[in-house]
Amino acid sequence: MIRNLVFDFGGVIIDSSAANAARHFERLGLKDADKYFGNFIQPGIFGSLEAGRLSTDEFCKEFGKLVGHEITFEDAVFGWTGYYIGINLGKLEYLLDMKNLGYRIYLLSNTNPFMMSWADSPAFTQLNKPLSYYFDKMYLSYQCKMVKPFPEFYEYMIKNSGISAIESIFVDDSMVNVIAAGRRGFHTLNPENGEDWRPKLTNLIKKVNGDKSK
Repeated sequence: MIRNLVFDFGGVIIDSSAANAARHFERLGLKDADKYFGNFIQPGIFGSLEAGRLSTDEFCKEFGKLVGHEITFEDAVFGWTGYYIGINLGKLEYLLDMKNLGYRIYLLSNTNPFMMSWADSPAFTQLNKPLSYYFDKMYLSYQCKMVKPFPEFYEYMIKNSGISAIESIFVDDSMVNVIAAGRRGFHTLNPENGEDWRPKLTNLIKKVNGDKSK
């Protein structure tokens, strides 16, 4: 029986674009920005930030060295939020609907404090609700100091939340992350970045729960 739904953030809750993030960072002075940004794990100081190995001040200092001028917190927010290119508000409504049906709703995301300073605030959408409003708990890589697809991140979430993986569905647009979750015992769904995954998730819940109705 499915009791828990676990979601990635970028590409699942929001539509995201590494290319757009690179353009934002280029405007801050970063040359060859494309080599620093992917849709999943980031290299160098960008990955260190998401893994919690760099503070916001340390990141701004190190990024400033890359571009040759001072970088403020607001500058870094501008760069990182370049990943955001849109959101289907129906997905947020779906999360609340599933909560009301008794499901526990979790976020498990590789992210950083600059992105969350926007996402977990009323500025997230025109609905004026922060991201955390839609989840029972959020497991953020920079806070937990671990990242997907490494198994300890999934195992930490399972232990901390008290959920059973076999009673949970994990939704992520990265196949690598989905495979890692499957190895931990989760049922999984791997939508494309920006896809409206709601019908597939609803059908998967019914399938796992043995509901043959359409």
